[in-house]
Amino acid sequence: MWQVNNEVNKTVLISYGVLISSFFRLAIQISKQSNKSTLLADGDFLSNEFKKTAYLDARLLTINISAQDQIKPLIEEIVCLNTTILKEQFEIYKYQNKEVSNKNYNLVQLQHPDCLKKIFKDYFYTKFFGIDWIWSELIETEYTRSMFKTNFKEENKLYVCSYCDTDTISNARNAWIEHFLPKSKFPFISCNPFNLIPSCTACNVAGSGKGENIKNPIVSQYNRQIGDYLEFEYEDGEILIKNNTDDNIENFIELLKLRNRYKEESVNSRILSTLKINYSNALGQKNKNDFNKDIFFDFLHDMGRNNGLYFVQKDLLKYIDEI
Repeated sequence: MWQVNNEVNKTVLISYGVLISSFFRLAIQISKQSNKSTLLADGDFLSNEFKKTAYLDARLLTINISAQDQIKPLIEEIVCLNTTILKEQFEIYKYQNKEVSNKNYNLVQLQHPDCLKKIFKDYFYTKFFGIDWIWSELIETEYTRSMFKTNFKEENKLYVCSYCDTDTISNARNAWIEHFLPKSKFPFISCNPFNLIPSCTACNVAGSGKGENIKNPIVSQYNRQIGDYLEFEYEDGEILIKNNTDDNIENFIELLKLRNRYKEESVNSRILSTLKINYSNALGQKNKNDFNKDIFFDFLHDMGRNNGLYFVQKDLLKYIDEI
């Protein structure tokens, strides 16, 4: 709902993208070797190739998920792919990241070799992202998931979930790094700063939020302030979100299950009680005719960036007598 940006994290993750591009180029280079099976039989071959490549380090070959799930055999499988396939996949990687960096999320889901999907999902994003020396020595900066969230919140001065505006992300335990285009379907953009958005817990899971789903056409919080395009109504004690004529917005509403979220009894009650308290405090001892709606909206906006419920309170003010 809230429009956001991610320029601070972008400066770091651009460098991380260079590491990924270096890996792609090395894989393509090795795949061209007619005797690659013989070369790979030498246990030191990949290690030596990594040492010769900028942004890569032989220690990356020792970062395993488990004894049964190791990275070195995975990389060997990747470099044994057909060179043409690897080149095509590298072009897809560059194209998708360029589009998302330009904030176009209407991408077609494409097929990728399983080994490439796995290294992006399980290693480049999940495993490598949290290892200190990769950032400090290869990217030359200190960086963690916690810093990503802190950078995002401080840059946007926003401590509420930008998806739903009903829950905060101020507490680290309730702030997930969510992939707008799911990494299961678009693994190549799993580390793109404009595909990563801190969200509350509910927005990050399929049952209550978007989970691994996606709809087209669609816009994200990086495109516009979606809350400004929503229209809330109060009918028979229930908060409703009107249908939207813009398919991009309507798909966002459906993807995040926002209508169900705002109908939940606990959310509904909190919205109404918060609006009544805020309105009563703003009105104070003044005559109702002296109430300044613009000043009240400014107050809701400032409070909303910390506590949420800005867009719905603003719309429901017209129902205040009924509420």
